[in-house]
Amino acid sequence: PLPSIEHKQKTDLKQSNYVKHNYGTVPVYEDGSAYFTAPAGVELYFQALDATGKEIRRMGTTTQLTDGETQSCIGYHESRFRTPPRNSQAMARLNRAPDHIAAPPWGAGPVDFVRQVQPVLDKYCVECHQGPTPDGEIDLSGDKTRLFSMSFESLVFTKGLVARYHINPGPTGNFPPMASGSYVSRLTELIEDEHREVRRPEVVAKKVGHRQINLTHPEYSGVLVKHLAQSAGGRATEENAPFKTTDNPHYQQLLTAIHQGQQALLAKPRVDMPDAVTIPQQRDFGRTF
Repeated sequence: PLPSIEHKQKTDLKQSNYVKHNYGTVPVYEDGSAYFTAPAGVELYFQALDATGKEIRRMGTTTQLTDGETQSCIGYHESRFRTPPRNSQAMARLNRAPDHIAAPPWGAGPVDFVRQVQPVLDKYCVECHQGPTPDGEIDLSGDKTRLFSMSFESLVFTKGLVARYHINPGPTGNFPPMASGSYVSRLTELIEDEHREVRRPEVVAKKVGHRQINLTHPEYSGVLVKHLAQSAGGRATEENAPFKTTDNPHYQQLLTAIHQGQQALLAKPRVDMPDAVTIPQQRDFGRTF
C-alpha cells in the first residue's frame, strides 16, 4: 500500500541532504564585524539582514568549522593583491567572549513550510485566499496538491511571488546587495503596500466584557449578535456586519468557545446555580512554608 502523506513527508525530511537548519541570528556591530560561536561539522551559510529581518545580501557559498577551530572571514572578501586594513575596534572585540546564536521566535531547527509558514497564512490570509474562487486566484490554504500544497505552489510557482534560485543552473559570482530574497520578492511588496491595511475582523481582537458572553444561551451573546447581520438575526447593518451569516468561520469559532465555557460552568456550578457545592476557603496564617 502507498504510505500516507504525513508519513511520506516525514520520510522525505529525514532523507533529504538539503533541508536547511535555521540556527538563528547574531549581532553585527557598527564597524561591520560579528564574533560568535558556531556549530561544528555542518555547512554554514550566512545572510546579512536588516533590522526588520529582510535579507540585504546572501553568501554565495558555504563554510565549515571543526571542533575548537577559530576562523576569520577577513581577507576572503578583499582583493588577493591587497592586505586587509587594520581594524582596531574589531580586534578589541576579540578580547570579549563571543556572542551566542539567538534562535528565531519560532525556534531553531529545520526550515519547515508546513509548521512555520502555513500557520501564518491560516491566521491572516486564508479568509480571502482559499476555496473555489480565492481572491486574485491565489490559494494560500494548506490543501495538498500532487507535490506539496496549494499555498506553496501559489507563492513559489504559479504566481512567482517569492524570488528563488535553482542550484543548477544558477547565477555565478557575487550576489549584489538587495538583489535577492526579501527585497525583490513580490510577496514583500504585496504585504507592505497593497495589504498593509488588511486586517482580520475587528471583533476577533476586541476586548470582550463579561456582559458580552451569555453562558445560558451562547447564541444570544453580544459578542456575536452585535456583529451579525440583521438578515441573519443579529443587530448589525448589512454593510457593516463582519458576520454576514452564522456560517462565518469566525462566528462559529466564537460560538464554539462560548459553548465550551457553558460546559465548564455546568460542570462546576456557581453558588447562584442549582447543585452548587460550597467550598470553604482555607486559611492558615500560622503555617510555615
